[in-house]
Amino acid sequence: MVMKEFESVRGGTMVWVSPSRFVNRDGQWLEVPDYEHFVWQDVLEISRSSNAVRQVVPAATSNADLRYAKTSYGGMVYGTTPTFPDLYQWPVSSGRFIIDRDVTRWRKVCVLGDELAAKLFDDADPVGKELKLNGQRFAVIGVMEPKTVFNESWGNRVFVPITTVQKRMLGHEGFDLLSIKVADSRVMDRALGDIEAALKTNHGEEAGFDIVSGKDAMDQIGGVINAVKSSIAALAGISLMVGGIGIMNMMLVSVTERRREIGIRKSVGARHVDIVNQFTLEATCISALGGILGISLGLGFGSVFSFVLNQVWDLAFTSGASVSNILLSLAISLAIGLCAGIYPALKASQLSPVDAMNQE
Repeated sequence: MVMKEFESVRGGTMVWVSPSRFVNRDGQWLEVPDYEHFVWQDVLEISRSSNAVRQVVPAATSNADLRYAKTSYGGMVYGTTPTFPDLYQWPVSSGRFIIDRDVTRWRKVCVLGDELAAKLFDDADPVGKELKLNGQRFAVIGVMEPKTVFNESWGNRVFVPITTVQKRMLGHEGFDLLSIKVADSRVMDRALGDIEAALKTNHGEEAGFDIVSGKDAMDQIGGVINAVKSSIAALAGISLMVGGIGIMNMMLVSVTERRREIGIRKSVGARHVDIVNQFTLEATCISALGGILGISLGLGFGSVFSFVLNQVWDLAFTSGASVSNILLSLAISLAIGLCAGIYPALKASQLSPVDAMNQE
């Protein structure tokens, strides 16, 4: 699910570039007090110098204090351009997004994330209304569709024309984030080299920038997910083995305690296969009940865990299991019960009726 969410924002073909805000000096990370911002020349240079790059979208960010009537809420201001929704495949649910005229005229208009819209306006339509953004009046022109990436909601963001943020909020014409769409993941390495060369052309060799590719991020995420899956699989394997041994021991005790019953059944005509079927069926039923209980507890614990995460850290984490995974888990439980019951069943079937009935 995490990988699908990342791919929903073109993660595998994306590059994010930001100024380095920390430097490592003598093993200590120190904050850069006056880091260098990007300028429009960087956007033009990257677009012109690399045929592996398809789109460059700048952003100027700032903290947001939004107020409407008596309601206030904090969020993040993204000063951006009209191409942002296309780049991230994130449409508006109502109203419209920023247009070129908004950018050229530094218009005081904004587009709200769905969470901000709900918290500020409740069930009312915010389009056409005015709010205060960092003390300035802005007209709401649109609301974004809900979007979650890495189980984190993007609904607490407010989008403003990039020039409005630069001129009316930050007081400079730079920006601090470049979102770059690469033509194909196969040319990612070439694109990264071209991007770095373009930035060095404009800012010099000493300028520090952090370049993160979606491909590397996906590889790292995939590695972590695979490691977690392997660990869970190992724990599950150990649990299944212990559970199987427990069922087998319980059935062996049952065979010992029910020798007289087995002897009576065999004396009245029960065949070896009948005894085997009886005990393997019992073991399988016990294992199936354990599997159903485990699945129920797992789903319940997952729901509680996701609820706590969402409440404490304000995430949009969801938990659950597909029907196919639930059926697979139940099938494995049945198989464990069947395997664990075979040896006790065979031992029970080999008892002599006379010896079994004479043993108290």
